[in-house]
Amino acid sequence: MKNSIKTIVLVFILLLSSCKPNIIATGIKRDWSFDSITYDNEDMMYYMGINMFTFKNDNEIVLPYVLSDSPILPPSHITYGEWTIIEKKKNIFFVKIISENKAFNDLYNLTFHKEVTSGKLLAILISKKMKITMRCALNPIGNEKFIDELVSLTE
Repeated sequence: MKNSIKTIVLVFILLLSSCKPNIIATGIKRDWSFDSITYDNEDMMYYMGINMFTFKNDNEIVLPYVLSDSPILPPSHITYGEWTIIEKKKNIFFVKIISENKAFNDLYNLTFHKEVTSGKLLAILISKKMKITMRCALNPIGNEKFIDELVSLTE
């Protein structure tokens, strides 16, 4: 009897831990507008064709194109790629973006935050050279608990 209870508890723990990347993926699947985007601490906001990402259900991502007058980033009119969530350590999540748009083809540490005044869902992506702070275009409607869960999973 004790062994079967231990087995059930172990299976439950494994199921919960395997669900976290799925919860994070569900949280990122939406439209995000940039609050800021920097590359080597240089503001790149004005060199983007649009200032947003769209993470789609089928692991596709819509990227901004990079204007040709960007002083640092390579110009690109490629506005698509693929994304996946990776959990490297407990509650440390990354988004891997694979694209021929070299400006965004990278591995990003992902954290979720909740804006204090509006309750809006925010996300921060940080790679070796780029930092993107973005806000959810439409919060998960009526689901403040879900936002809080995303924030707590990536603290």
